[in-house]
Amino acid sequence: GESLFSLNGKKERTWQYMEYAQHNRRWISIRNKAHKYNYYYGGGYEELFDMQHDPRETRNLLAGDVSADINKIRLTMRKKLLKYESAYGLKGYTTDNDFKKGEAYSPRPQRNEAFPRFPAKLTDSAEIAVMNEYLEEVILAVAKEPVVRLRELDIRSWQEKGGFSDEAINKLLETDDRRHSK
Repeated sequence: GESLFSLNGKKERTWQYMEYAQHNRRWISIRNKAHKYNYYYGGGYEELFDMQHDPRETRNLLAGDVSADINKIRLTMRKKLLKYESAYGLKGYTTDNDFKKGEAYSPRPQRNEAFPRFPAKLTDSAEIAVMNEYLEEVILAVAKEPVVRLRELDIRSWQEKGGFSDEAINKLLETDDRRHSK
């Protein structure tokens, strides 16, 4: 990137390059004000999003039939991303002027056992009285997240590891069902 000590104090942000991880979990991305292009080394999967009309990135423009105009944007951004990855990315991920394609990534779900333990240790009744229950916090957290579907998560592990009752889990799932039926 540009030096923090540049003369005008403003960073050039016409293009933003991002990278994450290694091997088949590695993904890289480039964006400008109009579009964002992602490349996933695991399987060579690509995404393109219209950042002006779809800033939450809910519709991959490369899914399904791709128009000539969209493909032109894809190729332009792919070429720019390849340039950045070759210059600044991890060594060995580009070859012969293209990205290497790795074995498709298969996620291995983890069981999060880090449920909040501090509420059980609170002693101040005034503090306890103003706190939300953990599942209420989950409901609030996903209330405006249209792609989150709690039934698709491993809710039973929450119950087993978090100690939530059948009643609490049912409340959580019913709330989520109502949210998606609107």
